[in-house]
Amino acid sequence: EVFVFSNDENDELFNVQFSFVGLGQGNYRIQSTIANGRIYEYIAPNMGLSQGDYEPVVQLIAPNKLQIATLSAAFLPSDKTRLNTEIAFSSNDQNLYSSLDDSNNTGFAGKFNLKQALVDKIWTLDAIASLEYIDRDFRTIERFRNIEFARDWDLVNPLGDQQFMMAGLTYKRDSLRMINYSLESLRFSENFTGIRHNFLTDLQLKNTKIKATGSLLKNDNEQTETDFLRFYSLVKQHFTNKWVGVKFNTEYNNRKEVTSNVPSLLNHKFIEYELFAGVGDTAKVYTEFGYNFRTTDSVRFNSLQNVNKTNTYFIRSKLIQNKQADLSVFASYRTIDNQFVKDEEALNSRIIYRQQIFNNGISLNTIYETNSGSLPQQEFSYVEVEPGQGFYTWIDYNENGIQELDEFEIAQFPDEAIYLRVALPTTRFIKTHQNKFSQSLTLNPSQWKSSSGFKKFLSHFVNQSFLLVDGKNERKGSSFKLNPFDVDNALALTLNLKNSLYFNRGKQRYSTIYTYLDTRNKASFSFGEQEINLQSHQLQFIHKLGGFWLFDLKGSISENESSSNSFTNRNFLLKNATFNPKISYIYNKNSRFEIFYVYKNKDNQFGDLETLQSQNVGVNFFMAKKERSSLNANATIFFNDFTGNQNSPVAFQMLEGLQPGTNYTWSLNLQQ
Repeated sequence: EVFVFSNDENDELFNVQFSFVGLGQGNYRIQSTIANGRIYEYIAPNMGLSQGDYEPVVQLIAPNKLQIATLSAAFLPSDKTRLNTEIAFSSNDQNLYSSLDDSNNTGFAGKFNLKQALVDKIWTLDAIASLEYIDRDFRTIERFRNIEFARDWDLVNPLGDQQFMMAGLTYKRDSLRMINYSLESLRFSENFTGIRHNFLTDLQLKNTKIKATGSLLKNDNEQTETDFLRFYSLVKQHFTNKWVGVKFNTEYNNRKEVTSNVPSLLNHKFIEYELFAGVGDTAKVYTEFGYNFRTTDSVRFNSLQNVNKTNTYFIRSKLIQNKQADLSVFASYRTIDNQFVKDEEALNSRIIYRQQIFNNGISLNTIYETNSGSLPQQEFSYVEVEPGQGFYTWIDYNENGIQELDEFEIAQFPDEAIYLRVALPTTRFIKTHQNKFSQSLTLNPSQWKSSSGFKKFLSHFVNQSFLLVDGKNERKGSSFKLNPFDVDNALALTLNLKNSLYFNRGKQRYSTIYTYLDTRNKASFSFGEQEINLQSHQLQFIHKLGGFWLFDLKGSISENESSSNSFTNRNFLLKNATFNPKISYIYNKNSRFEIFYVYKNKDNQFGDLETLQSQNVGVNFFMAKKERSSLNANATIFFNDFTGNQNSPVAFQMLEGLQPGTNYTWSLNLQQ
């Protein structure tokens, strides 16, 4: 018998999971991909040979155990000699239910370090040595090698016991002069042997700083031989309040096959030069500018060839810095001369400005950024998780039993949040130029509270404004769109405009807040574009009656628009009105009881013209105890008068996950 996909509830259905078992090793293959996974189909064997790559099998995760014991010791036979050692044992049983292959459960590792002071005067000279042995079966819970270890040694699937040896010399004179040389050897018993020379110097000679690091690696394994050179250097000359400098950076990795002498496709080489100069104090006000040139080589047609040359011009500066204002500017312009593809240009910049005037009565913060990058044509899949661990819920709008991309909604209740959206790998990218502009402005005349007349009246008000425009436009040719407000043809866009006007902010005495909000969000996916716009006006009044009662009245009108060029059922234009009075009894700062009423009217101006009149009444209770525990309980009854197709995305949006008619909700949250 074989398994066949079906969405017919009358069939005998099985929940089957497939695993990749190797090319030509299975009897199933992928037929299609849907929102939450894949559909597999059976392929009959041909002359007894399997034609698929998957089987309806799942490898069970067995209970396992990893134990580690370590012992370290240090010995100082004299003031000039220091010895320390560390040994570790591990026991890694990958299946506690089975005794098969238990012979390789245990492993051993050891490390020995020596530091000997050869000269200890105004300057010091130390000899250092290290020896490590790591058994092939030794396991650790966390990484103990640095993250660049495999790249430093150009490792490709090393096997066997590890043996590492190092010997070196370190010269120091005060804290400003240091030179170090070391010779390292790394060996994996089955397929790798490598020798690496390391050099490091960091010198401050009066007004001249010299810094250099380098390494030269030569290794051999069964299939390849590698020479790997890395070198970086910096020379910087300081004057009274000026400086000039030069940097040099190079990397050359030459790997070739032992048998054929053919260079590896991973071979690469780059050489980078940089000149820079500056004036000022980098801790206060300064300007630095420079030029960077880089050539990059890669393998083409079995030889290392130049693939591009880049020229970069940059400036870094802090032009203003005081208690009232800050201004910093960074800009980088790069041209890329590609040998085999179209040339490119890139512009990256950031301007940050902060200003406070009139005794902090006006505060302004502005950030402007440009970036050259790429936008992925993203695809998604939805994965089922435990209730409450996800963000999305699935609604089978067309009732075909198949989970499709346009049938997932953001869950309104925790028990329905059983899906996560996972971004799938993609190779499709669009080159973009990004403009990002953000600004906040605060008007706070509270310093006039001791005045009289009109100034006294103004001191009750505070106005806060915030604007964010983040748009990505397709990059074409050598032109850059520097206007952040030119967003009509943007591939991706986030635009937020919010203004809040406060009266008696935070005083709970005739406190009034008017908020205007205008947002636009546009995203590009592999299946098309989707845009959501929201505009709202909200007025809130808060007043405390006596010592225990708090009256809160809130009203709003808004317009919510959604448009998608791929999923027409997600196109709607909602006009909303909300009225929400609430009265609270505040026993103390840690306990309160609330009664509230909410009236909502929603009209869809597009498509099926759905309408909703909703009323709900509820109570809420909150209690906290010494900031260590809290209890929050809520009960609400909803009366939803809905007209239209309730099995649609617009209905889910309007009903907020509820059903037409009478609904009851309750929640109880205890935090300890």
